[in-house]
Amino acid sequence: MQIGSILVSFRTAEFFQLKNIIMNTGKIITGILIGAAVGAVLGVLFAPDKGTATRKKISQKASDFSDSIKEKFTEMVDAVSEKFETGKKAVSDIAKKGRNRATAT
Repeated sequence: MQIGSILVSFRTAEFFQLKNIIMNTGKIITGILIGAAVGAVLGVLFAPDKGTATRKKISQKASDFSDSIKEKFTEMVDAVSEKFETGKKAVSDIAKKGRNRATAT
């Protein structure tokens, strides 16, 4: 019994170590992404362009980002609609087969 409890506690410790590694990796990746985003914004803001040119760049980037989000959302809605229609057709076909079997008996 002692060996079994030692193995269980070892595996539990291994699990928590792995969990901590994964959580720390996620924090590092999040920090890198936030740092990159802040760096990009600061790079645009402190660029040696005139204020009007910088504002135009920011406006264009925001517009591009907005367009990208709208496009991705439209693609997602289309994909969900397509899956819904496929499922609806499959259910309809199954119901039709069931009705045909019920009337045949």
